[in-house]
Amino acid sequence: MEAKLLEDTKAGNKSITTFIKPLDVKGTKLLTWTSKVGDNKQWLYLPRFKRVKKINSKNQTGSFMGSEFSYEDIAGNDINKYKYKLLSENKTNWVVESVPTVKSGYTKTISTINKTTLHPTKVEYFNRRNELMKISTLENFKEYTVNGKKINYANKINMKNLQNNKMSVIEWKKRKIGVSLSKNIFKSTKLK
Repeated sequence: MEAKLLEDTKAGNKSITTFIKPLDVKGTKLLTWTSKVGDNKQWLYLPRFKRVKKINSKNQTGSFMGSEFSYEDIAGNDINKYKYKLLSENKTNWVVESVPTVKSGYTKTISTINKTTLHPTKVEYFNRRNELMKISTLENFKEYTVNGKKINYANKINMKNLQNNKMSVIEWKKRKIGVSLSKNIFKSTKLK
């Protein structure tokens, strides 16, 4: 996959993911608008059918392209859409519960956050029955410099589904930060 993300601290981030391989899904694109308030918006372009399909907010809990990631996981959410509670801490980590204040496929997530990088290293996802459903682990952190500021990003996410014992992995191979992107490419009318 190739992904582009346009960060917007006022309106919310926009991203587009294009499948390069395998051939049967080549050219498939997912466009996501992460909203600061309200539901995120997502569109899926299917080249085989030459059509753009809007993903209903109710369907964002569904599997993303047959993986253990959901459309909601891929979209992410703004930090203002949660209530937070510190559950515990030690020398290196905080354990924080996040309860969504908007529609979500999860009742809560519990994140282990590294005190040095300020990023999660593990996230536990609880389904609507409040059962532990999935666990993601974040690895291969690398430091990037953006506008003179050093930021750490995980370059690998392992998502394990505890209900079916399957795992999916997203790994960044050639991540570039601070690249100038046109807002014009993040329109649903441009997906075709």
